[in-house]
Amino acid sequence: MKVLQVNKYFYPKSGSERILFNQCRLLEQSGHQVIHFSMQHSLNLPSKYAPYFVKEIDYTSCASANALTKARMFFKLIYSVEAERNIARLLDDEKPDIAHIHKFNQIITPSILGPLKKRGVPVVQMAHDYKRICPNYNLYDFSKKEICEACKGGRYYSPIFRRCLSASFTVNLNIALEAYFHALTGAYEKIDTFICSSRFIKDKFYENGISAKKLVHIPNFLPLGEFQSADPEPGSFAYIGRIEHHKGVRTLIDAASSLKGARLVIAGDGSARADLERHVEERGLSNIQFVGHLPLTEVKNLLSKSMFTVVPSEWYENCPMSILEAQGMGIPVIGSDIGGIPELIEDTVDGFIFEPGNAEDLKEKIALLLESPRRAREMGRSGRLKVEREYNPQLFYERLMSVYSKLM
Repeated sequence: MKVLQVNKYFYPKSGSERILFNQCRLLEQSGHQVIHFSMQHSLNLPSKYAPYFVKEIDYTSCASANALTKARMFFKLIYSVEAERNIARLLDDEKPDIAHIHKFNQIITPSILGPLKKRGVPVVQMAHDYKRICPNYNLYDFSKKEICEACKGGRYYSPIFRRCLSASFTVNLNIALEAYFHALTGAYEKIDTFICSSRFIKDKFYENGISAKKLVHIPNFLPLGEFQSADPEPGSFAYIGRIEHHKGVRTLIDAASSLKGARLVIAGDGSARADLERHVEERGLSNIQFVGHLPLTEVKNLLSKSMFTVVPSEWYENCPMSILEAQGMGIPVIGSDIGGIPELIEDTVDGFIFEPGNAEDLKEKIALLLESPRRAREMGRSGRLKVEREYNPQLFYERLMSVYSKLM
């Protein structure tokens, strides 16, 4: 089978790309030909299909551009003629049996869906985020720092008034117009199936009017052979992910600040990092260390030294790879009770669940594991067994092939 994999980034930028590359390797190991379509970038991994990739787009340069240039950039944001033309050439040259789309908005855009449907290629999309139902991707108001579902029912004008993505009127206007354009042109109707990594995101899509027939729940998987047992250092635990306010890192810092003998390592980068580093420094919290963004090999090394990890998110997480990766290393996870997180953590068995934004509740859960290394090890073993049983590559492959076969 020839499988076209589409994603706007072709380098390990985030968890979404780790999922993409894991799937590509799994399909190739199972005897399928994988065809890539993405954006050109200096950090891209090698691909013989790179000549078909669209040119790199830097929207940050638009701020100082004239009105005509801004208008052109906006049109590219919602409909890429280049992507439409390039994928048509790729389809005619390679003739894939099915297209598997990941993240593609605002660089590749839904312009690629027309050529796919014209040639009768079935289309599935991996629902990594909420872009299909929320113009700013997140179901979160970044100005008010709270969960937001104001666009439910197609009320895509909400960002204009709420300024949910940015303080800029233009930015919010653009994402609202983009959402209306794709709704009026029926762009997403050309997608045959949405693969939902969590039951939570599947339910949200259904609540927002997407037919249940188009929704399939397939959790992410972990390449188990790449993750070995940890040898943790007493008192050490970690946060691994983006450093943004909605990720709950401030709550984690507050919870860890008064724990004696504990060492928190925060790995990642983001817009809130500087503020939080300053906060830690001003309070003299020497037990909290920021180490910046780490490649996957160093992430595994950090996990191997940690008694457990914390996922303190305050927004609707989907199916975080950071949880599966920690469980794959045989260490427990403390996660907030929001989005798809509780689907991955069995409370008191392979980790703990706490109330989002509640630093005291989180502190209690952290203390329980710090004070009982034996219990932490037992919970870690339970997590590893669960990943082997429920999130293994073979099970994911069988579920994916079932979706492909029905569409083909």
